[in-house]
Amino acid sequence: MVRNNIPKEKQGRVWGIIGILSQLGFIVSYSLAGFLADRVFNPLLVEGGALASTVGSYIGVGREENSAHD
Repeated sequence: MVRNNIPKEKQGRVWGIIGILSQLGFIVSYSLAGFLADRVFNPLLVEGGALASTVGSYIGVGREENSAHD
């Protein structure tokens, strides 16, 4: 449907812009992943945390003994 509305001589430019915009999601998600892990999910998965009894029962709770951040 989009292809029919775009003149053929401009389709390359338009698809390039669409490609860049779709890849921005990867940049945003990679940028937020570390923050979410350290500041959101780790506190929720400590003993007594909000997710300790649900998700924590499957993947474990607390800090890992050999953490790379030590």
